[in-house]
Amino acid sequence: MIPEKPKGLQATPDQWKAIATRGNNLLVSASAGSGKTKVLVERILMHIQEGIDINELLVVTFTELAAKEMKERLRSKLEEAIEKSTDEVLQQRFSKQLQLIPSAMISTIHSFCMKVIRRYFYLAGIDPVFTMMDEIEGQLLQEKVWRALEEELLEQPEYEEVFATFSNDRSDDGITNTVYHLYQYSRSKREPKTWLSNLTQNYAVGTDYASTPFVKTYVKPALIEELSYLVTQYDQLLKEIELLGAPKHQAVLEDDLDFVKAVLVHIQEESYVFAYQTFEDRKFKNWSTAKVDETVKESLDEIKAIREGLKKDFQKIKEDYFVISPEVQLQQMTKVNRILSKLSDIAVMFYDRFQDEKHQLNKLDFSDLEHDTLRILTKLDQNGLKIASEYYQNHFKEVMVDEYQDVNRVQEAILELVSKPVNRFMVGDVKQSIYGFRLADPSLFREKYEAYAEGKSGERIVLAENFRSRDEVLSFTNKVFQQIMNKELGQVEYDDVAALKTGNLSYSQDDDKSSEIILIEDVDLDESTDDLEDAEGFEKVENEIHYVAQRIQEMIHTPFEVMNDNADAKRPVNYGDFAILSSTKSNNDKIESIFAAYGIPVNVQKAQSYFKRTEITTMVSLLKVIDNPLQDIPLVAVLRSGLVGLDEIALAHIRTTSKNTSYYEAVCQFISDFKLKDVDYYDSKQQLALKERLEGFLTLLNKWRDSANNESIAQLIWEIYMDTHYLEYVHGQSNGTQRAVNLHALYEHAHQYESSSFKGVRNFIRFIEALQKKEKDLDEAPIATDSNAVQVMTIHASKGLEFPVVFLIDTNRKFNMQDLKASIMCSDEIGVGTNYFDLNTRITYPTVQAVATRNFEKKKLLSEEMRKLYVAMTRAREKLIIVGTLKNYESFKKKYAFLTNESSEILPYQARFKSSTFLNWMLLSAIREQYKITPEIVAKADIVSNSKHYIHEISDKEVFQEDWHEYYNEANSPGELKSRVQRILKTIQQDYQFDVESKTTSYQSVSELKRVLEDPIIEELSQNSLIEEGRRAIYLSPTLEQPRFMETSSTTVSGAQRGSALHLLMQKVDFTSTITIDSLEQLLRSLVESNEITPEVAAKVPVTQAFEFFQSTFGQWIVQNSHALVREQAFSYVLEASKFFKTIQTDDLMMIHGIIDGYVELDDEIIVFDYKTDFVVDSIEGIQSIVRKYKDQLNIYADALSISCNKKVTKKVLCLLSINKNIDIDTLKAI
Repeated sequence: MIPEKPKGLQATPDQWKAIATRGNNLLVSASAGSGKTKVLVERILMHIQEGIDINELLVVTFTELAAKEMKERLRSKLEEAIEKSTDEVLQQRFSKQLQLIPSAMISTIHSFCMKVIRRYFYLAGIDPVFTMMDEIEGQLLQEKVWRALEEELLEQPEYEEVFATFSNDRSDDGITNTVYHLYQYSRSKREPKTWLSNLTQNYAVGTDYASTPFVKTYVKPALIEELSYLVTQYDQLLKEIELLGAPKHQAVLEDDLDFVKAVLVHIQEESYVFAYQTFEDRKFKNWSTAKVDETVKESLDEIKAIREGLKKDFQKIKEDYFVISPEVQLQQMTKVNRILSKLSDIAVMFYDRFQDEKHQLNKLDFSDLEHDTLRILTKLDQNGLKIASEYYQNHFKEVMVDEYQDVNRVQEAILELVSKPVNRFMVGDVKQSIYGFRLADPSLFREKYEAYAEGKSGERIVLAENFRSRDEVLSFTNKVFQQIMNKELGQVEYDDVAALKTGNLSYSQDDDKSSEIILIEDVDLDESTDDLEDAEGFEKVENEIHYVAQRIQEMIHTPFEVMNDNADAKRPVNYGDFAILSSTKSNNDKIESIFAAYGIPVNVQKAQSYFKRTEITTMVSLLKVIDNPLQDIPLVAVLRSGLVGLDEIALAHIRTTSKNTSYYEAVCQFISDFKLKDVDYYDSKQQLALKERLEGFLTLLNKWRDSANNESIAQLIWEIYMDTHYLEYVHGQSNGTQRAVNLHALYEHAHQYESSSFKGVRNFIRFIEALQKKEKDLDEAPIATDSNAVQVMTIHASKGLEFPVVFLIDTNRKFNMQDLKASIMCSDEIGVGTNYFDLNTRITYPTVQAVATRNFEKKKLLSEEMRKLYVAMTRAREKLIIVGTLKNYESFKKKYAFLTNESSEILPYQARFKSSTFLNWMLLSAIREQYKITPEIVAKADIVSNSKHYIHEISDKEVFQEDWHEYYNEANSPGELKSRVQRILKTIQQDYQFDVESKTTSYQSVSELKRVLEDPIIEELSQNSLIEEGRRAIYLSPTLEQPRFMETSSTTVSGAQRGSALHLLMQKVDFTSTITIDSLEQLLRSLVESNEITPEVAAKVPVTQAFEFFQSTFGQWIVQNSHALVREQAFSYVLEASKFFKTIQTDDLMMIHGIIDGYVELDDEIIVFDYKTDFVVDSIEGIQSIVRKYKDQLNIYADALSISCNKKVTKKVLCLLSINKNIDIDTLKAI
């Protein structure tokens, strides 16, 4: 019986049921935004109130960060409960729980496993002082073990066939990667060695092909499904062509259909030999060339294109299943069985040796933590009891698992062994399982989801109400996934139970919040390529990025409104409200550069991998040369880099010395046999300089090679930095800070590497090469991010986050199917599949096991991609915009026209399975009109045209740096000495031509210029003669200003300090809430608390002046237009110095810099304003005087803004706070 919900607790009936249900295993299927974390926390708190201590609960989270956040939430809730409670006993209980939180079992599964092993190490024969092995050391150790085993196996003839099958003449990477893959996959199994020992089970053959178990179980159903789908598509084409009245073309399609049906009948009757013979005997007829009416020609061309696609699908069936006869396939299965048997032996040997090596070193990796914990929990003592398992079962009153959909089979076994029959609480959402690459197994969740629904072993609770998003986002998501996701593809039925339901009713009814599919039509797009990084694809994404940038600027300036954080009022959207999601980081650099052109701040993760950075590739090349200088490519890379600085001519010149040796030997010979040559590209001086440069490099190289034998790799790297000044060199390049940080990171990574059991340059290089080969990478050093900037991230990184407006881009990017090209495929459902390689003919033949395994894994991969799409779409709170590029939408609709009459809500499996992009799924869901999903078509030309409206030239002036000149150095002969000295004396004694210019600077602040303009003495001097030495204005002073830390404190507050504080207050005002005296005083207190203003200064700030300003007509206008308001805008502005200083006669340029208090940028004009706290006499003369004082300052602001924004500044307003008047300086009228 569930108790009544407490009055103060805000929870839906289903949430309360999940919090309060006891006495059974519970699976909570929590859809996106349904408040699962809240449910977990409230359930823990309720357990505490029921008398269970927090350390009697096991709470397993997916990440350490999630565990930390869970503890913080509990701490906050307990402190809140202590304050509210009037029950002294309950207060003491809550206080005790606060003390127990640090030791509470709220952690990742690996942290829990570590505690189990530390406690019961003796049950698994583990040294209690074991250390954890990181991925770096694990990969190196794995390679060391494999190379030793490989050498032994190559000497044994019985393994020759295996090595020949999985490797080639050039490399043994094939067999190496296969063994690594099998080992890695086996570690997700409860009994890894047992699984490795049974690799051959799929290749058992029957008396004939039809009776072979694998053919009956997997091949026949797959063939029937694929052929039936083809029949459906041909039927639709025949219906269309019949309406066109083209009998000869129709006859061709009818013959195609007969061909497909003939094969289908043979498969249904298990006559595989006849099916093979049909493929061999029949061919598709050519498309009819009969003349037809022009009105139907275009439609016939489209039907022909669709037919070509169907023919390819049919041909693919032949290539997969009938490229050779069934009899020969049986023979090949027998041979593959034999090869896999030997591969199984190798995999088991490697498994044993790798585990032994780790044991010898007393090291464990993360998978060892799981398997050793499993061994401990299943270990029986002398009385036949599982002592560790029973201890935890008795200790934990409940075992709670967050993100249960990401658990694997080994972790599930551990959780079962520490749980009682009915004390498990599991929370997750199988629709958000996107960590298959970490061997997560969402089928575990699905099995319980289905079983618990029927009351078997537990109870299922579904939290379908989404409290994050608007109904527009949720209903759109439902419309899509009800058509594309089911158990077959997606691994969960997206039925009425799983569908999202609107839980947040506080959103207002707005017409501009509907979700959108934006289709950019690009007639030049090549949709046939399978290359993920093709050039057309890159341009395609550029168009999408431009569209998104334009749309964001449009929404900022309209403005588009979203709910505030309290959900009680609307506010204009800002840049920080937008997120751009993509399945990859490869577009990030392009987004950053295009958004910069649009003036949009953006936070991105750098797409370029760490080891591909120029500064890092250069250092890695140098390390390779230090290890072995006879490597030509790394050596030339170093010589060409900034470390040595040779160009192509120098490299070619060196090679002319010795054309048939290694390049290192050519360099050595060039130096030892150096002779000046008569060549037209180098003079003698340049040749000598080249020799000196090479000698210097070789000297350093020999020094570094000695150091490599005596020092750590980290010390060597630092020595290189010091000897070459490489850190300083990269600092001077573009993005120099990041480059220097990357080099520092390389030094730190080397430190980390050498803390393992491996040493030396060669092993470090091998490690880096292994990472690059496996497309793994070290993290680039993080950079600070701007909170008010568009967030750009991958879908994986966005999981668990939410944003008011989400753009999903690059949706027509093909899914990454590289894993399906592996030489051996592993599937939980099927087992292992591999092709047959004929060693005599060197031809690879597909086996039906490989085809089926690949299709099962493709289904799993597509299911995960579908769930990624679900995660992406459910990140949006208020607006979801999906952007994709297509060649022609009408052609797409005609290709899939056969789906329009599909009666089932879920689209046919083959249509979904053959989709290779997010966009394809989205458009399939839009095919049927009753779902009312209508993509908006945008022409590529319109995007290009619109870009000109947003992207402006920033400056119309360029500053050129004068060329450096090399002066002729005269000979120091005695006869010339006297005349040279006379010339030097004459030069020293002459008047300096640019004496006027030398007394000022070319970089001036507006405040310094203002002092010239407001001081009549300085103004007069600036026009006639330079100011006397020692007088401070915009001229150079012989003394330096006193640093702030040397200033003596003063108890009096100056007018300047008071004015600065009032300025700061005005800049910090929040326009999204009502401005009152109280809110301004609260803001002032917060500025004091954050040490931005001292209490003494705060006491003198005239808050009423600020309040009265915002009550004024102009102040109210600023508040109303705050969406277009820019405050505290720094600027730099170049002009000719002679325009300001009349005594300067040269054409020198001067840069003025300053900070504009604020301006409002409207569609076709700008209004700039400046706050002034000066005392002003409230009269015509007083106002004229203050305007004269600041007029030129505002004119400078206006000039700078009109150039940078390419808009006219129509008003320049002085905000005189002391008299609460806002004066247009051009008209002298108050506004």
